[in-house]
Amino acid sequence: MLEIVSKRSPDPAAGEVLVQVHRSSVNPTDVKHRQLGRYLGTPPFTLGWDVAGYVAGIGEGVAHLMPGERVFGMLPYPYGAGAHAEYVTAPSRCFVALPEVVDLDQAGVAPLVGLTAYQAALEIGQLRQGQTVLIHGVGGAVGAAAAQIARSSGAHVVGVASRCHEWLSGLADELLVRDGDEWLQRVGAVDLVIDTSVADGGAPVLGAMRAGARYVSLLPARTDPAAISAARARGADARSMLVSADHAGMRRVAEMMESTALSFTIARAFSLDEISAAHSYAESPERAFGRVLIRVA
Repeated sequence: MLEIVSKRSPDPAAGEVLVQVHRSSVNPTDVKHRQLGRYLGTPPFTLGWDVAGYVAGIGEGVAHLMPGERVFGMLPYPYGAGAHAEYVTAPSRCFVALPEVVDLDQAGVAPLVGLTAYQAALEIGQLRQGQTVLIHGVGGAVGAAAAQIARSSGAHVVGVASRCHEWLSGLADELLVRDGDEWLQRVGAVDLVIDTSVADGGAPVLGAMRAGARYVSLLPARTDPAAISAARARGADARSMLVSADHAGMRRVAEMMESTALSFTIARAFSLDEISAAHSYAESPERAFGRVLIRVA
């Protein structure tokens, strides 16, 4: 059950900042954590990892941010949830200054998804200009962000989706619909697979990987160990990952948003008082493509 409660505003400890939250979002992981309660301790607990707002206070030793500064970032995942609140404290390195041209709505839905996509494509995936990446689940939030990041890096993007949606046009250089096994015959050799769906345990795409390619699964708990083993047997660097709070990565996400190389479609916005409705919408099969925004202030 979700409900709004009143608490005293927290104080920032050494190395932390206090942020007045103006925007946040409901990610699929918020819904799963609410359902399962994992990593969050004994209820009641506060959900949310995406934060966009203003620095309201700084702890001892914080030098790169100042009170009043507009910032955004991701709270430490998965143990640092707490963004669905008016104020939140977190290590200062979780946040970066928000470029003036980026509005708070975009900033509120960007951190977790943008950072996950950046780490999968450019850090762990080591994607380079001229290479080909296959994004399995390009219609999801992370898949769509990864496609934009990959294309802005000069890579050729092959997107795989469960259906051919109008909003997917322009995300990928090639768009394949996962309908039976026919789509696999249309996949050429790829340098990187980013698997956001794990609908098939990753195994079907392994045959499309070049020797020395990389396979990155974004859902470690559901990754098929056989797929990882099979990828490694082909000489691929196969890994599963969880997003990690990363100051340098958030700066790169901010730069890509500032240059308009990375943007996010917002399906619907809710107030903090409507958080239950926001969760219901986020987990509804009728939800449209796009992000679920929470306007806190």
